[in-house]
Amino acid sequence: VSSTRQEGTDVIEYTRTSSCTLHLHLVIMRSPRRRGEVNKEWVEYMLTEFENRNSPGCEVTIKTWETSDGSKKGDGCIGDLLKLEVKATVKNNEKSIEKEYHHIIKFTSQDPIEKEFMKTFGNATREFLMYSEILEKLNDFQANLTNNKFPICIPTYVFGRHNDKEHVLVMENMNNVGYENKSKFELLNINEAKMALEQLARLHAISYVYDKTCNIKENYPGFDAQHFLNMSTSNLDLKIDMAVEFLKFQGEHKELINKILSSKTQIIEKAKRAFIKRDKPQIFCINHGDPWNNNILIRKANVSKSDIGVCLIDWEDVHWNTSAYDLHYFLAGAVTPELRVKHMDELLQFYHDHFTEVTNKLGSPIPNWNYNIFRDEYDAVSFWGLLESFGFCMEISEASKDWEAVNHDPTTNPVLKSIKQVYGKILVSMFIKPSLMDMFIKQDFKKWVEPLSKEMKSGKNPGLNERYLSNILEGDIRG
Repeated sequence: VSSTRQEGTDVIEYTRTSSCTLHLHLVIMRSPRRRGEVNKEWVEYMLTEFENRNSPGCEVTIKTWETSDGSKKGDGCIGDLLKLEVKATVKNNEKSIEKEYHHIIKFTSQDPIEKEFMKTFGNATREFLMYSEILEKLNDFQANLTNNKFPICIPTYVFGRHNDKEHVLVMENMNNVGYENKSKFELLNINEAKMALEQLARLHAISYVYDKTCNIKENYPGFDAQHFLNMSTSNLDLKIDMAVEFLKFQGEHKELINKILSSKTQIIEKAKRAFIKRDKPQIFCINHGDPWNNNILIRKANVSKSDIGVCLIDWEDVHWNTSAYDLHYFLAGAVTPELRVKHMDELLQFYHDHFTEVTNKLGSPIPNWNYNIFRDEYDAVSFWGLLESFGFCMEISEASKDWEAVNHDPTTNPVLKSIKQVYGKILVSMFIKPSLMDMFIKQDFKKWVEPLSKEMKSGKNPGLNERYLSNILEGDIRG
């Protein structure tokens, strides 16, 4: 076996001599590691691989192609998204057709420190596995048992590479097939919220039943992400302090301020215990991990009703947990406080009904999991969910646009890049220790507090103040 290196490819030549001679020439195109490395040859190679999954022997020849930004500041996207638009000729068995492709190319953050964190905590690995393996297995599993009655809607997986040196994920651009985000200022209405909860219920129910025979945590050990839960329950005291400070400069709510301060220790203690195993029944399953407004695509009104109403994207925070995590995260980050107050019971009952329907149809009805028991588990996580809702209010602040950089441009200075890589490795090795993790997250959060407080006190963003106050008052209403 001889191996040679050419620009952009690995070429492996294999020669076997006996009664016959076999010559095998295998070309494996190296994948781009950042947007600047995307070129026509790789796009043709990638699309040819995609077409050959269903129709072996295809060859894609590009006529025109272009790329553009797939995200902007304030979108909450850590990775680098690139829109890809292609017009091409697809040839198979002497037949040719003209075809257009509308895809999203996703790279990990190009910041060396952020990249080290993603590598250590396995975010990119889990997302790659969800698109390339797991979601397909879950959908095939339910399709075989229910005649595809409960599909989980995701963008079509087009291409992916994931190893120590390269990570790229290509998927269908759902905007081109009739899906779009709701505004962060508007959020989901009651019907859209139910469609999203239906998708979460399917993910939870199918993975719960599938795990009984396929042991997801054993086959995918990276999904048991305790460090992720440690991060999720950090920084709680600062969120409460910020709420108190906000109420003080409002000049009202003195009784509420005293109530919060007197119960601060209890709130933090209950929030930190949100995801422990309890004596009461719990449902553990795959959680999306980040089902807030910007990761939920809604079918446009003019699109065929036969299409599923909601599509979930951005699976970097997927992990194994109690289903209450996704539910609180969704209700904190995808609907308004007013909708929660008015329709909370209706939404949770809807979720429970659909979850139960799916598990029953899959032949695994869950004993001792009526609505009241389900609500007990949901309510046990409510203190954590309340504090999450405080954080999501900040997504509509002007200051948030300065926090969330789109990681398009890598560090160009090689010396500085090497220094940041070493610093990232040291930082991550310290960060994984729970006590230091809490300290780092608090320091990071404190950088947000000053510009946020300044914006709130200025009164120039009334929508931010109204939503933040509504979240605090909701917490009081719910005890």
